[in-house]
Amino acid sequence: MRKIWIWGAILVVAIAVGFGIGVMITREKTPLASDDGMENEWVEENRIENKVEISETASVEEEKTTPNTLMIFKTYYTKCQHYINNYENIDASDVNLTEEDLQEKYREWNISSFQPEQVVLEKETGEFCNEHYRLKLVDGRIVIYQLDEKDNETEYEITEITDEYLTGEDIFQLKEGITVYGEENLTAVLEDYE
Repeated sequence: MRKIWIWGAILVVAIAVGFGIGVMITREKTPLASDDGMENEWVEENRIENKVEISETASVEEEKTTPNTLMIFKTYYTKCQHYINNYENIDASDVNLTEEDLQEKYREWNISSFQPEQVVLEKETGEFCNEHYRLKLVDGRIVIYQLDEKDNETEYEITEITDEYLTGEDIFQLKEGITVYGEENLTAVLEDYE
């Protein structure tokens, strides 16, 4: 008889718990009670307006430069049709500026990309870029010549790189002269020969 009472009590508790869960689920799914449903509409409209207001507030905050912003100045030289990129750490006077502030300060440049991590400024000039080089092998060493817009050579640097470890093909090309454009490319080519 005791077992029947225990099982009966367990059954009553299970039914009560199931009923309670059912009421909670039903309450979540049913709209708020009101006379004509107007209160529910007001709650939903207010919820939507708050979301819009929050997103508008978030978008109002303008991005600004930071002490870690990388400034990239890209200059296009029309005479030789080359881009020269200068990478610079941001100047202290340019920290905490918006895109509009920065554009005002650098009027001769166009901002093509603005992010707190990196700002890209571009401009075009009708000049020659002066980063044209020719590498030649002279007396067993690689010599760098800078080229002007008429392809005239001016000795720029005599390197410490000798022909001792160069391949036959490298020696042949260097005797003819290898033309390189840009400081970055010049450094890369020299590293290949070291």
